[in-house]
Amino acid sequence: MDAATGRATTRPEPLDQPTPRERQALGLLASGLPTTAIAARLGLARKTVNNTLSAIFAKLGVNNRTEAALLARQAGLGSDT
Repeated sequence: MDAATGRATTRPEPLDQPTPRERQALGLLASGLPTTAIAARLGLARKTVNNTLSAIFAKLGVNNRTEAALLARQAGLGSDT
């Protein structure tokens, strides 16, 4: 834990936490797709994708799409799907 911020200094392994569906959404996010396109590809409502992405962010300990996409790319997800 960082004494100055009170935040954990380590993150969970990027792909240990998300469910298979979350991994799919994460891969599409890492490929640069917007929420609407992710929803269409997965056959989900946009609100469901937003909720899924929020769950992913929490599990990965990130604050936004960019951070999540970076971790996903580092883990090998999101290559031109």
